[in-house]
Amino acid sequence: MDVIAEKSGVERGQVKPESGFDELEIDSLDQVDIMMSLEDEYGISLGEENAAKLTSVMDVAKLIAEELKKPKA
Repeated sequence: MDVIAEKSGVERGQVKPESGFDELEIDSLDQVDIMMSLEDEYGISLGEENAAKLTSVMDVAKLIAEELKKPKA
């Protein structure tokens, strides 16, 4: 949630798991920046097709958890 707050300019206290991107006024450019930062931070690839489906902070958390469970190549 820290990355989402930092990259979107939203106060950390406003970013909750149930927060939607629309509610936080995160546009598609912010979303791309957030995804790239998360990929770097966690050493994973979230993929463009997955990023387009994300609409909330919880969606992002679930996707990261799924990617971290995958065996490393």
